[in-house]
Amino acid sequence: MEVFCMTVKKEFPTEAIQHSDVLSILTAKERKDIEAHAYFRHYKKGQLLFMEGDPRERFYMVVKGYVRLEKTNTSGTTRFDAFLKPSSFFPYEGLFYDEDYSYSAEAFTDVDLLYIPTYYFEGLLKRNKKLLMNLVRCLTNKIVMLEHRLLSMTNSSASKRIIQLLGYLAEDLGEERDGAIVIPCPITTVEAAKLTGTSRETVSHVFSSLKKEEKLVIQKNKNLILKDPTHFLSTIA
Repeated sequence: MEVFCMTVKKEFPTEAIQHSDVLSILTAKERKDIEAHAYFRHYKKGQLLFMEGDPRERFYMVVKGYVRLEKTNTSGTTRFDAFLKPSSFFPYEGLFYDEDYSYSAEAFTDVDLLYIPTYYFEGLLKRNKKLLMNLVRCLTNKIVMLEHRLLSMTNSSASKRIIQLLGYLAEDLGEERDGAIVIPCPITTVEAAKLTGTSRETVSHVFSSLKKEEKLVIQKNKNLILKDPTHFLSTIA
């Protein structure tokens, strides 16, 4: 279900596609073919792209901004799955088979998106074996990464999980600046607690300790700066 989305007229995001794991292998002609079937949308922060259970009608690519994916478990509790940065392509789940989305997607910041109708993209995959194999490769890499992260965080203490989370966010979203890593996506203590299965108080305590040690800076807009990237990245190696 879409909420108050707005069509935007933009140049086709060739640069974003060139950085996309899935679509980067497309030739100029293939990009032109996709352009003929692609649409652009702008969403304000907090608006829904789709909800879990909605018809799986579109594949999306983030052009600008950040998207948050959420999934509800059997007890009705919402948990966060991932944050997506520019050039991210989604959703992978349900390819060729599922009729509905298996999770929800929300604009975590203001976002510009490109979307392609499901019927067209799945037809393209059937015709373009190179693109299909590249998608399978991306899926395999993602599964291996998620298995490693799940095992690592399951066997860690609450405090270490929070530090690992910052390492994973740096790995997924971070931008290197003057020896530090900036996570240009606002992360609150509430969201960090949900992502790590800890309490808000525990997150606040760990964040305070990291700030005193001059390893972490929290900006007014809730963007994070990791002043000592090795301290965080070494916990997820």
